[in-house]
Amino acid sequence: MCRFSRISLSGVVSLIFVLLAGCGSQGESDVLPIRILGSIPGEAYVGVEYYYEVGVDGGDGSLNYSLTNAPDWLETDLIDNALRRGVVLRGIPGATGADDTFNDSDTIILSVTDGNTVATVEFGVEVSQVSFSDISGSIDEGDKGTFPEDKVDSNGNGVIDAADDTEPGRVCMQDADGNDLFTDDDIDYFVENQLDPDAWDGKKVRLEFLPVILSDPFYLDVLGSYSLVDLKTQSGADYLETVQKTNGDSVTVKDGNFSIPAGETTCYIMLFVVDDLIAEDDENFGIDLEIDQVGELDADVSSRATITIEDNEPIVSFAVPKVAVTESSAGRTITIPVTVTLDRVPEQSVSAEFEVLTINSGDADIDTGANDDLVITPSNYTVQFAKGITEARIFLNAPDNTSGDDGDTDEFLTLGWVDTDTVRASESTLKVYVNEWLSDVNVAMGANAEVVEAYTDDKGDVYVGYRNFDSSSNAVANIIHLSRTRGLVVDGSLGDSLLRALTIQQDDVNIVLNDFGIDRYDVSNDEIINLYVVATVDKVIASAPSGSDFTLGGDDILVQKYENVNGVGDFELVWERQIGTSQDDFAESLSIDGEDNINIVGGTHGGFLGGTNAGGIDGFAMKVDSNGEVTSVVQYGTDLNEYLNHVAQDGPSNFSTFAIVERSSSDRGDNIQMRSLSKDGSLRRSAEYGSDADDEVNAVNPAPTGAILAGATKGAIPRLSSNKGGWDAFLVYHRNLSEITAVEQWGSSGDDRTLDAKQVESQVYASGFSTGDLFGDNAGGEDGWVVRYDIVDNEELDIEMFEEVWAHQTGSSGNERLVKVMPTLFGKVFGVSQEEVGGTNYLKIENLSVVDGISHYAECRESTDGC
Repeated sequence: MCRFSRISLSGVVSLIFVLLAGCGSQGESDVLPIRILGSIPGEAYVGVEYYYEVGVDGGDGSLNYSLTNAPDWLETDLIDNALRRGVVLRGIPGATGADDTFNDSDTIILSVTDGNTVATVEFGVEVSQVSFSDISGSIDEGDKGTFPEDKVDSNGNGVIDAADDTEPGRVCMQDADGNDLFTDDDIDYFVENQLDPDAWDGKKVRLEFLPVILSDPFYLDVLGSYSLVDLKTQSGADYLETVQKTNGDSVTVKDGNFSIPAGETTCYIMLFVVDDLIAEDDENFGIDLEIDQVGELDADVSSRATITIEDNEPIVSFAVPKVAVTESSAGRTITIPVTVTLDRVPEQSVSAEFEVLTINSGDADIDTGANDDLVITPSNYTVQFAKGITEARIFLNAPDNTSGDDGDTDEFLTLGWVDTDTVRASESTLKVYVNEWLSDVNVAMGANAEVVEAYTDDKGDVYVGYRNFDSSSNAVANIIHLSRTRGLVVDGSLGDSLLRALTIQQDDVNIVLNDFGIDRYDVSNDEIINLYVVATVDKVIASAPSGSDFTLGGDDILVQKYENVNGVGDFELVWERQIGTSQDDFAESLSIDGEDNINIVGGTHGGFLGGTNAGGIDGFAMKVDSNGEVTSVVQYGTDLNEYLNHVAQDGPSNFSTFAIVERSSSDRGDNIQMRSLSKDGSLRRSAEYGSDADDEVNAVNPAPTGAILAGATKGAIPRLSSNKGGWDAFLVYHRNLSEITAVEQWGSSGDDRTLDAKQVESQVYASGFSTGDLFGDNAGGEDGWVVRYDIVDNEELDIEMFEEVWAHQTGSSGNERLVKVMPTLFGKVFGVSQEEVGGTNYLKIENLSVVDGISHYAECRESTDGC
């Protein structure tokens, strides 16, 4: 068997050579011609050992060799024994041999013979100068340098590894006579007194130990020189040209000499960087390195590295990316503070400056002095920070501007930072949304009344649907459309916030509002608002879809479409359909797809279109087109009770349904069941999960991919471990229905439930109620709460997760539920609360203009002194 070995020489350039082992024996008549093996390296370096072993096989008897036209520095040895046969080529250009010329262009001929056959190989060796490794990099202006340490091959294995020890690096700066420029005492003094103005004639100076690194170790001493070259720096101001030694002598450090002893590759030059107090762009300078002499040979090797001095003056940022400022009104002045921060402690009093980058409306007035939409303090847009202080505030106020406002559009502007002499500008911006005042709504809905759903549209208008009861205790469906107004409602009515109201009511008929949806869009020059309503009724009040086989009886499902054009008048009925079976049926939720189809889900005790009920309550998913005709019905069922209580769009036409499956406590309690359906209602995928106790889903909001679920559990949602007591609130993000992508569960010692969830971009807002101290002290009974989470990427775990931004709990001595939360793209967050006072349920709508979720208006509502 032929074996080849690779050996790496320790202490020399990493050259690889091949060792030839004997390959068995052959008869005399079978002697192979002699051969030269391997590829001889064609490059050598001045002062660095060149070593290569040429393998030889074949032939018979002893070997002889000759080397023709070889340079004087190249030496040869013959290896011819039972284990190895070959020729070693070795030498150090400039160190071995008497000839300083390297015969770079000559062709060298190696001949090997056994007396019978001859093998030759021609090669050339070009001798080059060893280069410098690139040491370009950056230096923080205000950091202190530390004396370098280099690893050495302390375990003698020929390589530098983690087990090796370190030893202090060597400062190799020399004067023109070849003497060390600094003593150890000098260097210790420089290190210990960094950034001390008393040691540097009033300047703050830090050290940087800049390595000079040769690409290969020399077998000869190396002498070189260095020079600092200004690119964007100014010598003397950004770094020192001369320094004073401990003996009082002044020496030049902008340029000088260095030496690297034979066998070493690294030494250090000290840079003396000045830490000034001026905020400026990062600056750079060049350091030119040259090798002047290798041993006794002259050399001509040069290199330039670029060193960047990173400015260490503070960078200013806004603490939050956006803020909503609600317009003040009579008797109420609203001023919002916004925190601005420096990323490091300033060494002196400094000033930061911001400017208005963009304004979304040409008629928006900012700090003009009259009819302003927004007043910013300080008016000169300059923020002062005292020495050692990293936080300050600016103040935003939207005056009660009755003459300069169009009453329809929220102004929007962006603030950004500019550089000053003492503070650097960050790229952070502050988006400011100036909101017209939406009066706080606090109106009685009636006993046992309940908020069903609430939305905002792209203009910030608010739509709220609720159900209450008439004097005969029959259920009545109500939908109100509210807009902004500056008027302060004090009489318990909707005031001029109310644009239009829809009441769906008939004598002796229960019309239980289940859900509604809004579709607002422009057609030609008309602005259209389509309102879709789904309710459960206990009498026949509308016709079934044309050509259908639906059998009406018991409770049925009422579907209606209303329209409003250009904001004139009320919502007008376009069509209505009643859909059902011979048994009781009920709707729970609807969604509107991109083709104006209505997807409705709910439950039935019967069987749609002559189908059979599997037992108890079956769930159903139904698609109704824009003309009110049913295009598909899918019914699901087992011998258990299961009904679909939420639906969400899953793309332009597909949709997902979410069901509660009622199970006994011995069978893990009620579970959450999810299905994704295609446009025609066929099943795409499904999943079911839950805790070992009862679970409920109270809201579903479609995400850009997947859906957000909000609900409550008496156990622990999968991936979580414990329940805090009673009902815990939860929030779940599904990128798809086959897995939980992110989950949060909150609880107190009381009952805590999530009632709603809405998403804007990557921001998720959830609201609910708690009888305990969930996100603050409980004020009594049920308190409302709202939280914001962002969906973020965890790069370390390679997953998406919820990251809490803020949480806020509010309440009174009675029962108050924050049943719906409505964030808008332009910064508003509306809260819709349901509060029980003296047996009557009240509807409360608040414009929660917030900074990081904390309302600054509670005191404004109680006082005329401002806030």
